[in-house]
Amino acid sequence: FLGTITISLETMKFLATDIVDSLHSQGMRNAALLLGHLGSAQLLSLELSAQELLKRYRDINLAIVRFPEILKKLLAGIVDEPFGHAG
Repeated sequence: FLGTITISLETMKFLATDIVDSLHSQGMRNAALLLGHLGSAQLLSLELSAQELLKRYRDINLAIVRFPEILKKLLAGIVDEPFGHAG
């Protein structure tokens, strides 16, 4: 779709890693990486980022939260239409 912005798997990985690096330097030790898309590439990029961060910082706890999966479960029985993109 016109106006859609796409970033590479590597960019997503570096972005997540940089954000957690910054927060860790400020004392954060628990983080949830929120995945807002169903695509496997996005999940892979966050998994790779988490693996790198867990090797780098032994004192950190990370979780990858698959928000679309949570929404599917929360909306089951409430919304009758298939879950997917708006439009």
